[in-house]
Amino acid sequence: MSLIERERLFINEVEIELATDESAFARTLQVNDLVNIENRQTNFTKNIKVPKTPKNIQTFDWLGVSGNVSQFPYQKNTAKYLIGNEFLIYDGWALVNQTDGFYNISIYDGAIDLYKAIENITLANLSIDEIDHTKNIENVIASFGDDLQYKYIVADYNGQSQYSSNGGTMNDTVNIDYLVPSTKIGYLLDKTFEYANATYDGSIFDTDDFKNTYISYLRKNDGTEVNQVIYNGSGEHYSYGGAIQPNIVSVKHNVTSGVTGGGSFDADTIGFTVDSSGIYEVSYFWSIFADVDSGSYFYQNQRLLPKVLVNDTFYYPLSFSDSETSGSTQVPMNAGDTLKIVATTTLGNIVYPLRFGISDWLIPIPLWFHLQYKFVSTSSETSRKALGEFKVKEFLNEILWKYGLTMYKDKYRNHYTFKNLSEIINENNTIDWSDKFQSVSSESYLYGTYAQSNQLALKYNSDNVNYDDGYITVNNKNLNDSKVVIQSKVYAKEEDKTSNLGYESNLYKYWDKEINDEGEVNYKSLSSRFYWMTYTNKNYPAGKWFGSQSQATRAKAYVVPEESTTNQSFNYTVSKYYSEFNKILDNAKIVTANVWLTYLDVIDFDFSKLYFIKQLGAYFLVNKIINFQLNKSTSVELIQIDNPLSSTGVQPPAPLNATAVTPYQDSSGFYLTYEILIEDGYTQLELEATFMRINGTMTTIENITNVGNLYKFRTGRVATTATGGGILLDATRFNFFNVYNKIMSSGAVLYFSPSQVSSNAPKEILLESIYE
Repeated sequence: MSLIERERLFINEVEIELATDESAFARTLQVNDLVNIENRQTNFTKNIKVPKTPKNIQTFDWLGVSGNVSQFPYQKNTAKYLIGNEFLIYDGWALVNQTDGFYNISIYDGAIDLYKAIENITLANLSIDEIDHTKNIENVIASFGDDLQYKYIVADYNGQSQYSSNGGTMNDTVNIDYLVPSTKIGYLLDKTFEYANATYDGSIFDTDDFKNTYISYLRKNDGTEVNQVIYNGSGEHYSYGGAIQPNIVSVKHNVTSGVTGGGSFDADTIGFTVDSSGIYEVSYFWSIFADVDSGSYFYQNQRLLPKVLVNDTFYYPLSFSDSETSGSTQVPMNAGDTLKIVATTTLGNIVYPLRFGISDWLIPIPLWFHLQYKFVSTSSETSRKALGEFKVKEFLNEILWKYGLTMYKDKYRNHYTFKNLSEIINENNTIDWSDKFQSVSSESYLYGTYAQSNQLALKYNSDNVNYDDGYITVNNKNLNDSKVVIQSKVYAKEEDKTSNLGYESNLYKYWDKEINDEGEVNYKSLSSRFYWMTYTNKNYPAGKWFGSQSQATRAKAYVVPEESTTNQSFNYTVSKYYSEFNKILDNAKIVTANVWLTYLDVIDFDFSKLYFIKQLGAYFLVNKIINFQLNKSTSVELIQIDNPLSSTGVQPPAPLNATAVTPYQDSSGFYLTYEILIEDGYTQLELEATFMRINGTMTTIENITNVGNLYKFRTGRVATTATGGGILLDATRFNFFNVYNKIMSSGAVLYFSPSQVSSNAPKEILLESIYE
């Protein structure tokens, strides 16, 4: 082997000593098995036998030596494989399969780095802090814009979609308590590649179809709901604690009883500081009145309304009307936050001091009300728990399936390019492989992993439905009837539309409705549900009310993202991104061919191109290069494409004409000339090896010339005489190739009589096209 073609293997940057007769690298390359679209493949080398030399034993950390405790088989071992100075494998994984007289190893590269990096992690493990948020009216409405990584797409999620803000029967407010956040799939894909320290590109990512697609998730409390009462002051007296503003007074608690943990009061028993982050429910029964002196008017027995302060900032009101004297609200708080209850007059414009009592307003008197703080959950709501139910590898596969994509890894960088089949088939990116073709080993006409109807299935809340599934059909009656080729983790919207939002919309089920014996509706949340979501912005010039019924607050929005069903179904996916599969699956033909590939062909092989082979008269996708070895013929699995490129591509060649063979004799012996005219205008003739005899003596081919498409060549002279001066040409093994590499053979023994030789009379032979 020349130095240029010397094979070298490095494991963990140490060169491995190879046994030439045993190592025999057999390299298999594959990006994505088109015969099996639900799986993604990687490149690998078959078993390499590494001799157990002293240097190799040390490199393998004494593996296979008695008493060794080597961790070599259990760790990541980097591998580089070079032919000469060219990398066939630049960044691979070396795996030790077993040890006998040799170290038997395999090497993997390609997408293995990406899949290993995200193995066994979930979306919750990614750096997705931007989508963690407190669910309140401010954040929900803020998400309607484009500045946040999460969005509350307005849809019916089967909860209490609307409520009446004034206690009546008219549902005038969209209830954010039963809205569900979504995040862009592009955001999660960015975070996936960021986690894997990789980059990616692809034209699909610049389309609205991708950029405007979200995935929804139901936020969950990190901790178990404990509903722990941490303070119950029911039946106690509460006192005036001082004025915060002229018309707002704080409530001083009587804490001689009722505190059960979870926080503590300050020295004035006004502020309650919580120990844990979470949701706190404040329940009350209120009986407080005061006089208001404006300086001009005197207002007697004015009802004071309760309010909540968190860290001395107003949070949510505890009532909406003068007549309401009891109720509750939920307040999200962080550990260390301080909660205070204050009383304020209903006369919002009056800022003069409040008076308590009849005779002497300067003397604080007891205020009657009942109060309870309840610890609802152990932490604030978060996005991570819900997304923790989705593995990153599953999510990546969902993206590949949804858009019919294949990943192509750059050899030298941790960078991936995504393409769909339409880009590969319809772009002008054809490579002519005809000069490399040698023969066909086999043809098969059935895709064993497919059926006549191939289902891409979503998940459903009901059994025995499939209304949003997609189907790839194959017109081959010899296949099985049907098969599920992809089973998504994502759910389909409900089949029937609803009007719970006041207009007809789709239903994305995150809650089940249960009616108890009293006729009350309870909502039970459903876990592990994810939906593809898209939306259309709708303008409301007068504003649309959104509110939290539990938090007793609301606000108007003027531009609202309302759900739409642009690209949620697999039926849409198949029609847009899988139509080209019919060019593969209908009239399917898988050709296993022998081709002559050099290491330069394999080093940067591009699976994203079409390969044309004139001898087979067709265009192919290369599905797999099987066991490439240096200086040997390579088996390649080809998938034929129907309806190939038109005039912009390489055109099938015209048939070769008859070949004229003319005998000659001179003082040095006998020779023959060949003339062949190739009419298609672009074929060039290249002779490879010649095995031919003149009068029993082996000879060669010499003096190959061409003028335009007329090719001439002749045999070497044979210094021999034959009886009668004739020439016997045995050309049964006379083989040559045009650039399409189809083997041509005369397939005959020609005899030229002495008179034909002396008159240089040519004979025409028809070259049969054969495969060897």
